[in-house]
Amino acid sequence: MSYLNYLRRMICTGIAFATFGICGFMLSALAFPIIRLFYQDPEVYTVKTRWLIHKAFALFLLWMKILGVCDFKFEGLEKISEDKGCLLLANHPSLIDVVVLMSLYPRANCIVKKGLWQNPFLKGVVQGAGYIPSDKGEEVLACCQRALDSGDTLVIFPEGTRSVPGKELSLQRGASQVALRLNRPIRLVKIVMYPTTLTKAEAWYQIPRKKPVFFLKIGDKIRPKDFPDKAKPTPVAARVLTREIKRKLEGINS
Repeated sequence: MSYLNYLRRMICTGIAFATFGICGFMLSALAFPIIRLFYQDPEVYTVKTRWLIHKAFALFLLWMKILGVCDFKFEGLEKISEDKGCLLLANHPSLIDVVVLMSLYPRANCIVKKGLWQNPFLKGVVQGAGYIPSDKGEEVLACCQRALDSGDTLVIFPEGTRSVPGKELSLQRGASQVALRLNRPIRLVKIVMYPTTLTKAEAWYQIPRKKPVFFLKIGDKIRPKDFPDKAKPTPVAARVLTREIKRKLEGINS
């Protein structure tokens, strides 16, 4: 029975990811063009497409629960309404972290790696939603400012890639530079998946023996003004803020 349950969850995991790819294609090929017919203003169109992505990702999490692939537990959801124009910094243990975060935030924006802009199933989604390309150099900061000024919540994984299970966080300073240069608050989010699955070292079909549970806790905010002596966007200030982000992320109980 244990083996049959394992085999069932593996098959259902494949179904879940196949569904994700098909729905991503349908959003860009069907849903977004329909939205474009009704909303010609680019800003309104972007808001509507992101709202649709938000709802689609929420349905995908429900689908994963129904299939028995994964369970989800959240804490601190009442803080979401406070996060317009805010940086959302989270650790990055699994492949579905950004999906979970965007399912919670209707106005979520993010900096997207070049690979997703070339993915046949997802490139239409990231283009339609107006996410920020990571390969734009200095333009990225200006794009971040426009997004935050418009009320978006900007999702950034300061590790730059998925975490390695069992190792301490290794944060890059880019997110701190954005917060300091734009003088924006940072919302910290701690993500834990137990047992681990969908990590950088695991393929989608390498599922654990026990059904994993995804824990997400929305933590406190950090504001650049909380560092009055080091609030200028300098390398020293970025290092100080990055250390504080790491300390607080590791201190959040999940």
